[in-house]
Amino acid sequence: REAIIRLHSRNKPLSDEVSPEVIARRTPGFTPADLENLLNEAALLAARRDSDLIEMPDIEEATTKVLAGPAKKSRVISDDERRILATQRGYGDMKDGWEFPGGKMEPGESPEQALKREISEELAVTIHVGHKLGTVEWDYPTFHLTMHCYWCKVVEGELALLEHEAARWLTSDNLWSVDWLPADREVVKLIKQ
Repeated sequence: REAIIRLHSRNKPLSDEVSPEVIARRTPGFTPADLENLLNEAALLAARRDSDLIEMPDIEEATTKVLAGPAKKSRVISDDERRILATQRGYGDMKDGWEFPGGKMEPGESPEQALKREISEELAVTIHVGHKLGTVEWDYPTFHLTMHCYWCKVVEGELALLEHEAARWLTSDNLWSVDWLPADREVVKLIKQ
């Protein structure tokens, strides 16, 4: 991995504190494309700071962005009774927080393909992707989230919690009855408009 990092950083000015060896140790499991993305993202972060050098904080933030992915494609799933599905996270730093189910797009996927795949993986159902509700931009402490929200409907299967601890069907009247994650609170506001 060090050689790949050296290759992709050869035209990018690194500060003395940034070592390809350290980056390699901090990025186990990264593919060559991930490492290239990391260095490109770090260069963008340095440029936003008006710096000519990529520094270690740029590398750390870029690593988080590559791990988290560029955007979460989230959905608002409703059923025939005009109820909305909320799910409780079963893993990660935000474990136990409530969110709308979804995930990120994989390379080469359309938004509709990503929506259908993620919901199938998380909830074992097939959905119809409807119109877009809106987009939420949110800065968490370690990453920026762009969340594209769509109305969706379950068209086949029974809900199964494959990645979540719990799920609840909510109505417009009780949408605030769960402790939503910060970005998802913004989605609730979009729904209530």
